[in-house]
Amino acid sequence: MHLGEEAVRAYNNDSTVSFALLVRAILETSALMFTLDKDIARAIEIGNTNELEDRLHKTTIGSRNDSTPETAVNALTCLGKLDKKYSGIRKYYDDLSEFCHPNFYGVLSTYSSVSEDGQFKFGAHKGTGIKLGVAPLKIGILIAAIYYDEIHVKYNELLRVCYSA
Repeated sequence: MHLGEEAVRAYNNDSTVSFALLVRAILETSALMFTLDKDIARAIEIGNTNELEDRLHKTTIGSRNDSTPETAVNALTCLGKLDKKYSGIRKYYDDLSEFCHPNFYGVLSTYSSVSEDGQFKFGAHKGTGIKLGVAPLKIGILIAAIYYDEIHVKYNELLRVCYSA
């Protein structure tokens, strides 16, 4: 199932944390695609794929927990680059992160309620009363689509420039 479809399903079911996690993943993927597009453009510019191959290697087999010898590409670095082009992406990401981490929104707001008489009740419940907007989902999917197309065009150019005999 596509991440976007799952995010819409979570949104429609008032699954706030699931929605936030899925949209964060979409934004991270969009940022990685944006960075990959720039890496391919650089390889075309210099007529060499060494840097690109190194980046792809780290992206595909890298990890952050030392389970592989390569260190993975940092999603926040990619988001920072994307935010320079599309101001506000990082803010969306940070806001979504609030619902995914053990802090006020991630714990108290999402998994607890306070009754009218002031009684605190902790526990997962559907319909937190907090509805995250769909703007970051739409933006993430749109950016991913744009850079998917850009990567396709640049990849064909890369083959011509760097691998033609």
